[in-house]
Amino acid sequence: MEQHYPVHYQLGKKHEYWFVSDGRRKVIKCVRFSLVDLSAQLYNLSLVDWQNETNSFTDKIVTNNGDTIKVLQTVAFSMQCFFDRFPHSTVYFTGNSPSRNRLYKMQINNHRSLWENEYCIIVNLNSQNEIGFYCKKK
Repeated sequence: MEQHYPVHYQLGKKHEYWFVSDGRRKVIKCVRFSLVDLSAQLYNLSLVDWQNETNSFTDKIVTNNGDTIKVLQTVAFSMQCFFDRFPHSTVYFTGNSPSRNRLYKMQINNHRSLWENEYCIIVNLNSQNEIGFYCKKK
């Protein structure tokens, strides 16, 4: 099994874990946890890429860097770090396409033995048939 990339925690208005995807090329990525609802301790997770042209992060790019599994393992590691800091929080995430959501569901199911004793993941299907994922510590 591949390891995750090293992450660098950035504290600010959003909790961010930066790393460099080192596949076909080097891409700066960020796992960002944005507060959605303070009373519910609900955070939105987004995976974003650095865009040099705008000097900002975006989730509109499909990197195709050849290291998808390692990137997803880095996202999972970042979630674990986040829950170590905020154990009573709930994290919500969704893909930006149906194929991305299928990938997330497959990876969650394929690695169930690694997370099911410590975390609860609920897959939610809304009225527009859009999938969302809720994760929290047990």
